[in-house]
Amino acid sequence: MRTLFEILEDAKDGNMPSHEECFYAMLAVDGLRYFDAKALRDMVQNPSSPFNTPAFQEGESVKRKKAAFDKSPQEWLGDTGDPASSKYQAIRNFGKKALDKFEKEGHL
Repeated sequence: MRTLFEILEDAKDGNMPSHEECFYAMLAVDGLRYFDAKALRDMVQNPSSPFNTPAFQEGESVKRKKAAFDKSPQEWLGDTGDPASSKYQAIRNFGKKALDKFEKEGHL
C-alpha cells in the first residue's frame, strides 16, 4: 500500500485511490484528528504542564503527521488501529462494553 501522503496527493490530483486505501486513509486521518483534539483538551484542562504548551503540542502534531504521512495508513495504524486485527476488535469490544455500562448507570 502507498504512503498516506501519496494516497492523499493522488486524490487531490483527481485520481481515485483504491477502496482499501481510502478505508485505511480515513482511519489514519481520524487517528490524527483524535490526537490533535486530545492535545487541545489537555492544554485546556492542565495548562500548567510543560507538555501542554501550544509550542510543544504544535511540535508533537507535526511529528505525528510526518510519521503518518511517511508510512502506509495500515502500517501507521498498526494492529491496535486496524479493524481487521483481533487485537483491535478485543480493545474496541472492551471499550464498547465499558461505555454501555457507564450509560446504563446514568453517567451520560
